[in-house]
Amino acid sequence: MNDEVGTTRGLELWGKRTIKYFVYDAATGHFAPSKFCAYINALAQEGSGFLANYQLMSMPLYTSLDESEPKFDGNLAQSHLQRQLNMRLTTPDESPHISQAFTTWQATQINHVWVHPSGPLFLVAPSWFV
Repeated sequence: MNDEVGTTRGLELWGKRTIKYFVYDAATGHFAPSKFCAYINALAQEGSGFLANYQLMSMPLYTSLDESEPKFDGNLAQSHLQRQLNMRLTTPDESPHISQAFTTWQATQINHVWVHPSGPLFLVAPSWFV
């Protein structure tokens, strides 16, 4: 998502969106909407092998599903990431280092990522993953 939204076409597709749940990648310092991380394109038919029919989320797919698919929901995405992938939900107050990383990242995304009025919530990979 970070790479795609930086392109002219990506910015065009993305527009301005309000995000509440952000997945934090400690290795890169990047964040992404939970919906971007929780969903895959299960309809793709390229390649062979177990995961070959699945593709990661892309900006065109994300923006095409956003309003048209009721199951493509931020609350469902964050719930999936917590329950199925054991990600931990944390607030800026609980994780000031993540909050600072978010402030730094958001400064590079200011024209197209709007934070929900109640503030951001962060999903973090379990400690054994990093």
